[in-house]
Amino acid sequence: MLTHGISGAKSHPRVETPALLSLYQAGRLNLDELITTTYRFEDINEGCQDMKEAKNIRGMVIYTDADR
Repeated sequence: MLTHGISGAKSHPRVETPALLSLYQAGRLNLDELITTTYRFEDINEGCQDMKEAKNIRGMVIYTDADR
């Protein structure tokens, strides 16, 4: 499957996503430093509000088995 991003660039998610995950797991792609704030699942509304108020650029919601 070939997809087009906002910029019109072409990508192959079925190929590129596993490759990116492998790089991350090997410690060669540092995505953690891109996250500005983490939120627990029950605090998702706070994360959305922070985003609307420009307090958070790249928040991540941590979802665990306990949240099911």
